[in-house]
Amino acid sequence: MSTTPCKSLAIITGASRGIGRAIVLALTDAIVKSSGDGGDGDPSPSSSHVLPAPLQLVLVARSGEALRETARLVAQRCGSAGSGGLVRTACHPMDLSNLDTLPNKLQHLLNTVSLDLCDSCWLINNAGSLGPLGQASSIGDMKELRNTIDFNITSACWVSSSFARNFLAAPNSPLIRIVNISSLCAIEPFNNMGTYCAGKAGRELFHSVLAKENKDNGRFKVLNYAPGAADTPMAAELSDFAARGGIKKDAPSADQVGLIRPEDTASKLVNILTKDEYESGSHIDYFDDA
Repeated sequence: MSTTPCKSLAIITGASRGIGRAIVLALTDAIVKSSGDGGDGDPSPSSSHVLPAPLQLVLVARSGEALRETARLVAQRCGSAGSGGLVRTACHPMDLSNLDTLPNKLQHLLNTVSLDLCDSCWLINNAGSLGPLGQASSIGDMKELRNTIDFNITSACWVSSSFARNFLAAPNSPLIRIVNISSLCAIEPFNNMGTYCAGKAGRELFHSVLAKENKDNGRFKVLNYAPGAADTPMAAELSDFAARGGIKKDAPSADQVGLIRPEDTASKLVNILTKDEYESGSHIDYFDDA
């Protein structure tokens, strides 16, 4: 196995399933497709200046077992393409909803990264939860509400702030890309999804401010990406709630418009990122021309 230092780093939260796992695999595919193997086991440079090979994928989620499955799928993709040295994985099981342990555990993760070796550093801030569903006037569990807001806003903001602070201080001034996985719910209200909409709106505005504060840094960009209604466990939970009569329809249902395959929306995101033509702080939806 090649010992060539990694030139790109991507930390993906919520990498154990759904869109998070799909993004991990889309990043893997992008590296494999844009890089050739020189025949001696050492990967050739990637054609993308924002995602040069080799790539280190840092996978974060609560379930270590599920993260290891994501890592296995990455290795499988690379192995079948004869590109085993191009992408490396590191699994970091971490409960991002536990604010008592988050600061120390996240800092430990960031401390394990060699800041002086990476040319490009990405954060895909994807982890989040649907939270309680129902009328905004019917919230009855303060603890559940607080936990949802802590996970979807407080934790997400802390992760992005910590990542930005660490890599802005890196001596080699790497390219920094932060992606907030957003939603149409961040900019439009949906019945029975008040806490989810609040969480998405809060973290979107935070990331927009982060972009504005660093607008003069040409190596720093932030993207709010809305992946659309994807076929994920979260969508299944929402569909189950709807089937029990809980959703008052104010938009076409998933059955009417069809759910998006996670791999399709992940592929579009990675394409947007590698083209690198978006304006920092912008909100881009899966259905937008981008």
